[in-house]
Amino acid sequence: MDARLVIALALAALACGARREPPRPVADDFVEVEYPPPPAQVEEREAELAGRPECVWLDGHYEWSGRRYRWTAGEWIVPPEDCAYAPFAMTWVRGNPARLYYTPPRWYRADASPGARPAPCPAPIPCQIRNLRPQ
Repeated sequence: MDARLVIALALAALACGARREPPRPVADDFVEVEYPPPPAQVEEREAELAGRPECVWLDGHYEWSGRRYRWTAGEWIVPPEDCAYAPFAMTWVRGNPARLYYTPPRWYRADASPGARPAPCPAPIPCQIRNLRPQ
């Protein structure tokens, strides 16, 4: 087999398994904030949801709320169909003084085109541990 064909097939196989980067937030998604969030809180996951393979753990995170950050606890959820999750993002903009901008975590359509504003996704559905019954 030609070496170029082997390399092309290997690259194609790698591309199939590569994680897709979430779409970059656009300028109006960002809010100027006064300071970065504190380190994430340590959370213990509640009981594993072995009987519910559709449930995934969504880590807790800080969200900017007016003039300070508020902790949003992690939880087990059913992700919205055909959607992916992008964690919060922060960026410094040079200047005098430099400015810090934040955009909250968001769900976006997994088939979003790079550079285009993705269509919104519905909110994830919380998994109810107390209502679990093995199927």
